[in-house]
Amino acid sequence: MIDGESKTGPRYLEANEVVVAECDSNCSDIDLILYDESGEVVSVDSETDAVPVVQAPYEGVFTVEAIMTSCSSGDGCNALVRYGDADFSEPSELTFFELGS
Repeated sequence: MIDGESKTGPRYLEANEVVVAECDSNCSDIDLILYDESGEVVSVDSETDAVPVVQAPYEGVFTVEAIMTSCSSGDGCNALVRYGDADFSEPSELTFFELGS
């Protein structure tokens, strides 16, 4: 992903399930936004960090948007989005969209 690029995808989440993004060493900031089925923002992490976290406030289908805000590589940065319970004792890997460069 290059600066300003975003990727979105749907995901069914349980109440309080968390979504975490992580990026490679060329990335210093990536943001996450969680939308409900009507398109309303229900959780956002726009802090300046490379490991944003959002949490589903209730059970349902959501859209996750990852936005690359600071990548120092002209070829783009690689990122991964993971899902799991709040303490990640049962994490599951993202499969709904590719966050590669």
